[in-house]
Amino acid sequence: LLFKKESIINSGDDTMTLEFTLPCISPSVNHYYGNRAIGKRVVRYITAEGKAFKEMVKKYIKIDSLIQGHLHVDIVLGFKNHRRSDIDNRLKGILDSLNKIVYEDDSQITSLLVSKEISASGSEYTKIKITELKE
Repeated sequence: LLFKKESIINSGDDTMTLEFTLPCISPSVNHYYGNRAIGKRVVRYITAEGKAFKEMVKKYIKIDSLIQGHLHVDIVLGFKNHRRSDIDNRLKGILDSLNKIVYEDDSQITSLLVSKEISASGSEYTKIKITELKE
C-alpha cells in the first residue's frame, strides 16, 4: 500500500485500520450534488466543486487494493471557527469520494462515528479512520 500522510495499523486480530488526514472539508451535500431536469425527470449529478474534492482525494490517497469487507469509520471535521456548521451535511461528499479509492462502495460501512472540532491552526481538515471489521 502506498500512502501520503496516512498510516496503516494492523492489529493482532488480522483487521486493518487506515488513518489519514485530508487538508480540507468536503463541500456540503448541497454543493457536492446538483439536480438537473431532463424532460420530466430530475437527474442528480456531481457539481464542479464535488468533482474537485473527489479529484483531490484521489491524488492524496493511493492504495494498491480496495478494502472489501464491512467497515467502521471515524471522522473528525476540523473547522476554522465556531460558525454554525452541520456535520451531517458534509458526510455524503466525504464517504462518496472514498468510493473506488479506499473501498468499493460506502454501503460497506456498517458503523460510523462523526464529530467536529475547532482547528487550533485555523486550517480546515478531515481526519478519517477506517477499520475493516471481522465478518
